[in-house]
This record gives sequence, C-alpha cells and structure tokens, in this order.
Amino acid sequence: MVYSVPGANLQTNKAISQQENHRCPSGAPQMENVLREKAPVTATPLTDEECLAILGIDGNLSKTLERFIFRPQQCIMMSLVIEAFNNRKILLAEAGTGTGKSLAYLVPSIIWARKNNEKVLIATHTINLQEQLWKKDIHC
Repeated sequence: MVYSVPGANLQTNKAISQQENHRCPSGAPQMENVLREKAPVTATPLTDEECLAILGIDGNLSKTLERFIFRPQQCIMMSLVIEAFNNRKILLAEAGTGTGKSLAYLVPSIIWARKNNEKVLIATHTINLQEQLWKKDIHC
C-alpha cells in the first residue's frame, strides 16, 4: 500500500468532546475527527522516462547491478504507480511473485518524494516484507 502525504489535501483536527452527551457508553470521551480541506498542493508530475532511466532495460540499475533483470511487467506496474501519483489517486495492484512489485512502486515513490518535497508512506502487510524492502530492495 502506498500513500502520498502531500502536506495533505485534508487536515485532521482531533478534539475530545468534554460534553456529557458526547461520551461513549463506557464513560470515556469520544474522539471526533474533523477533516477540513486545505488549499490544493501543486505537484511536479512524474514521467515514465525519469523512472525508466533507473528501472528500464538500459537504466541505471541494469548498468550497476550485476543481477538486475529487466521485467516488462514491472514497468507496466510502475507506469500505473506514476499515473496514480500524478492524478492523486489510489492504486490497488496485484502481481505474481517475481514481477518486481517492490521496485515498481519504490522507484516512483522515491522520485515523487524528492521532486515534490513530500513524504511517502509505504505500508507492508508483514514484517518479512518490511525487512526485505530495507535489506534487499533499498539496501539499508
């Protein structure tokens, strides 16, 4: 799951109601989330070309990583991720093992974050995938 957090289009304001009639049955105060729209953020869009310069058949990874394997399906998914970032949309993508999903979303995510000075949140389902991203895909 990939989320762009662009100074966000929505601002969350959490307030605890102190009024007696807004209490939960247990007596604990109820949390209220009030979402207010902020001014739209102008973003610098991503292009397929700048991501392919890293992940493409003649990209930086193929030139520097001996074991790099170009995967056309990876580039298709990467294009969908780019489109989702550029249009501020949510993308749900499913692909089989060995497709290269991690790099297909990491490369555009990193470029987006740097170009737009924004944070990008990558949520993983398992600790194993989180460790794979850190130790294998990102090499931290």
